[in-house]
Amino acid sequence: MKYKRIDPIDFSHSNIISVFDTEGVLTYQKEGLGLQNDEIIAQILQVSQKN
Repeated sequence: MKYKRIDPIDFSHSNIISVFDTEGVLTYQKEGLGLQNDEIIAQILQVSQKN
């Protein structure tokens, strides 16, 4: 996770979720706020079931 410290108690970070397979290949990526968890979970389950 990349982040930038703004001050001692605040920080900024990216809003990109990436899913990689066991070989380290990017299989899914979504950027934005308020993402649908169901879609992300489905992608994670799909990758995990291949192994």
